[in-house]
Amino acid sequence: MVPIIRLLLQYGKEEVSIKKEAEEKDKEVEEITVSVGKYLVSAIKADDLGFISAVYQMIFDEYHRLLTLGEQPGENDFISHEMDQIRITAVDLLSSRYELSENWEKRRIIVNTEENKLSVLVDSSLLSFKIKKIESRIAEIQQTLKDTPDTEDMDILLMEMRNLKNISRKFNKDLSRIITH
Repeated sequence: MVPIIRLLLQYGKEEVSIKKEAEEKDKEVEEITVSVGKYLVSAIKADDLGFISAVYQMIFDEYHRLLTLGEQPGENDFISHEMDQIRITAVDLLSSRYELSENWEKRRIIVNTEENKLSVLVDSSLLSFKIKKIESRIAEIQQTLKDTPDTEDMDILLMEMRNLKNISRKFNKDLSRIITH
């Protein structure tokens, strides 16, 4: 899974086509074009999700702040940021250990790069991020269940856990993952 923050920093300005439920009744799905940054920020904000890493959360919050000011944040906003933690993390995330040789192109060998499959990469990274958040919440519920003597509270927690597992199964199915619980 590609970290969401790296996608924001590296591809935030790139446009992707996403499928959205149509507002018109005669259409089932419509395709819209949106920047990767706006799409990821709105999806994460809509589900009220956050990052475990304080630095990732700071980068995300700064990205969101710049978007709300009407700016389109880019790599330079973060690699030249005034805060050392943000600057160092941005450089680490954006630095690539590998570089594609131009010999592949000379020999007409097509290499599948992140840019070529950006839409799929964004969706799969977002779903993986959400699955991790769901699994974390399920673990919290399981821990709470061990300490809860009240059966009424247990029922509420068990129902929440069942709903989360159903959502997790759906997301994993969308990612073509087989999960057995």
